[in-house]
Amino acid sequence: MKIAVQMIGYFMPYLKEGRDVELSFAKEALKNIKEMGYDGVQLSGFGRVTDEIIDFYRDTCKELGLKIVATHINYLDLTEKLDLVIKAHKEWNCDLCGIGAMPINYQESYEKYIEFANIIDSIGEK
Repeated sequence: MKIAVQMIGYFMPYLKEGRDVELSFAKEALKNIKEMGYDGVQLSGFGRVTDEIIDFYRDTCKELGLKIVATHINYLDLTEKLDLVIKAHKEWNCDLCGIGAMPINYQESYEKYIEFANIIDSIGEK
């Protein structure tokens, strides 16, 4: 496989405005990535995980011949919708799930860092 590309750069205009990425835009971005010769993609910055998002990226990447090699998932999805996140990764045949960033409220003290690490460890076990 050639090197994979991360999607967040494509989605930055949406992120700056606090909007969900339009799926028609995402499909064009994925087509462009494939046309540039990439075989893999890291899904980042696409918004919250939903069944529609799972289906869209599974079907679109399959159609284009792109492998989803990794993701960055919203922290709230990891804590509130973990079953859906797990379902997404199974359907995407993707083993690597990362968090985009540690929430700021966990960066206040050593104790908060440890609390965050324990939360993430428990998520990782599942």
